[in-house]
Amino acid sequence: MKIRYNRDIWEGFYGRLYELFSLIGGRKVILWGYGTSGRFVEHLFMRNNRRITSIIDTHNEGEEHVESPRIIDDSDPLGCFVILTFDMDKEVEKKLYSNAYKKDLDFVYIRAFFYGNNGLGKPFDSYQRYLEYIIGADFVTCKDDDLIRSNQDAVM
Repeated sequence: MKIRYNRDIWEGFYGRLYELFSLIGGRKVILWGYGTSGRFVEHLFMRNNRRITSIIDTHNEGEEHVESPRIIDDSDPLGCFVILTFDMDKEVEKKLYSNAYKKDLDFVYIRAFFYGNNGLGKPFDSYQRYLEYIIGADFVTCKDDDLIRSNQDAVM
């Protein structure tokens, strides 16, 4: 299968990304989850000259600039927006709700935001994974000459 640059695919991707930026507005961004999905979200923000203010991750706590979930208790949804990089977690939602955060207004699950509810469990950690899910591309079985990359967007 040959994959060529398709404006609609990337307009869909960046359309959702810019919707996210619009939803965030001028608020500070707290990224919750710093695995591969969190690092990809960080990449997208940096590439678009956006800043993530804080990163929460219980598995990577102690790593430089990674904080504990306790920072949510000192945050305010009027000034902060939370991006969750993992699948649904009722305990995390409970913590956010108890601090006046509202789902889809003050926090989002990034996978559901980009893929819809059917995307839960699907990785959101690279442009490649996005293409695999959205158009059914199979990069594992492609040969180098079968994949025609756009000048910067096809692969991270």
